[in-house]
Amino acid sequence: MPAFNWWVHKVIKRKERLIKKVESKYWRTTHKFGIDIPKPVEEAYEIDRATGTSHWSRAIEKEMKVVRFAFEKLDNVSEEQMRTGKVRPGYCYSTTHMIFDIKMGGAFTRKARLVADGHKTQPSTSITQEGSGTTRERKEKEIK
Repeated sequence: MPAFNWWVHKVIKRKERLIKKVESKYWRTTHKFGIDIPKPVEEAYEIDRATGTSHWSRAIEKEMKVVRFAFEKLDNVSEEQMRTGKVRPGYCYSTTHMIFDIKMGGAFTRKARLVADGHKTQPSTSITQEGSGTTRERKEKEIK
């Protein structure tokens, strides 16, 4: 055992430091002001049920009232038809998810934001037409 004495305590301290860093990162992404922040909507409803409150439910309802005008339900159109983009030219199918946060303004207000998963959709042809290019390419054309 004496052969290991010179480095064992260093390894144990390093392990404890790493664990502490991981735990603090986890805490920062799952809690704010000591309150749980949900990731999926289901978890928000679970937190409300567990705490006996309706803070997250009200935040979700408030956000859906604000953004519902941006959505239009098309009758007799399947999700697969919508994904092709041929049902309504200029429109494309996009998935969404909720982002949750807590704001400190007197009372700890729960916020929910509905955001589109834009990274999963194809850019429109007007953006990707030949000649439009990136900002750098346009500047190079202007210089020439």
